[in-house]
Amino acid sequence: MKGRTPHMEHQANHFSDVRNEIIAIRGDMHGLERRIMDKIDENRDKASENQKWIIGLLILSMLIPLLIALVTK
Repeated sequence: MKGRTPHMEHQANHFSDVRNEIIAIRGDMHGLERRIMDKIDENRDKASENQKWIIGLLILSMLIPLLIALVTK
């Protein structure tokens, strides 16, 4: 370009390189965010499943002695 010194050209190239790197980092961060959210959702589903099993076992632990008491009476 007319009127640009080599120093200005170097700065413009450097700024362009930095901008491209920032854009790439932003894309990497979005990908990482999606992976983290997927893991959180996956773990939440597992926790919910575990809670269902625990509640079921607690209910059974109360019902089984009652059933045994009724059968053996």
